[in-house]
Amino acid sequence: MKFSNSIKSLASYALLTGATASFSDWLQDAWYDEFMLRGGLPGAAGPMWFKVLQTCEKGSIDWADVPASGLSTQGMKTPAALLEIIASDHAGHAH
Repeated sequence: MKFSNSIKSLASYALLTGATASFSDWLQDAWYDEFMLRGGLPGAAGPMWFKVLQTCEKGSIDWADVPASGLSTQGMKTPAALLEIIASDHAGHAH
């Protein structure tokens, strides 16, 4: 499967699906795929959580658990993915 779509405005979610509704066309359990997500970062340091709903022919898993406070996902069965944004002393970047 190869996908190439662009979102040109603010999005609150991204949806990646197979080419057809038939489960036989979906990615097999023994394989994996990846997709790129590109966007801007907030101006302030802190956690940025990505909630993911993973669906396959056997069901769904909602990777959406976010800690009430702090960053620890210990003990959570289905934690959301975390991108920890750290403060920087540099404004912009230099090469």
